[in-house]
Amino acid sequence: MAILSITNNTDSKSLLANPRDTSYQIELPANTTTTATVSPAFLEDVATLLDAMRSRFNADGDPDFTIDISLDSGASPNALQSQDASADVTHWIGNHVGFGLLVAAPSTASVVAAWRVNHGAGEAYVGGKHFTIAADTDVTGDASLDTAGDAFAGPLTDDKDRYASFVLVNNAGTLETVFVFGAEADAGDAEALTQLEIATAVGAYLDTSATDYNFVELASILFEEDGGLTQTNTSVRAVPGSF
Repeated sequence: MAILSITNNTDSKSLLANPRDTSYQIELPANTTTTATVSPAFLEDVATLLDAMRSRFNADGDPDFTIDISLDSGASPNALQSQDASADVTHWIGNHVGFGLLVAAPSTASVVAAWRVNHGAGEAYVGGKHFTIAADTDVTGDASLDTAGDAFAGPLTDDKDRYASFVLVNNAGTLETVFVFGAEADAGDAEALTQLEIATAVGAYLDTSATDYNFVELASILFEEDGGLTQTNTSVRAVPGSF
């Protein structure tokens, strides 16, 4: 057996019903965590429903449901792996940094209408394809997008902060580098982009579903404009290594 725990983060009650046996339902009250002991067969029957629940987010990018599955005493670990972890593992296998690709400040400083980064050599899997990538300097990207996936040309506004994510994108088998810009905010109030925001922008750019997640984020970048542009680069998902 397994322990299924679902937190309903919405203001509405929901039901999780087994499509193969509608007589068995789990009630999910609003803003409440519900825990039930279920069989591996039940998890298999509702796997598609759980995946759909995991992909639901509110307007702020927060999940509507938080789902956790853990093994009961004596249960086979195969049930947990196949029903809960396999989607995450499959995603990681197809979209991750192998090593290297650390992002650093550009050799030529960014300005309000032209942004750049340097990155080291390394390798990555993006959209299930392996890419070997040479070190590069003053990378301006193949595209700059806002969170709707539209082209972002700037300029960055004086006295405002704005985050951008620097990502690798597999565009029909061709590796591209893309900047995705979040909303501008007053100094100190800007927020880094969520994976959902990046996925939405990339999905629109590739003209495909945002849930395709056909990208790997290399860095989160904070641009601060206050009479001069300050750029702070934070590498994410990158593993140091020689190449």
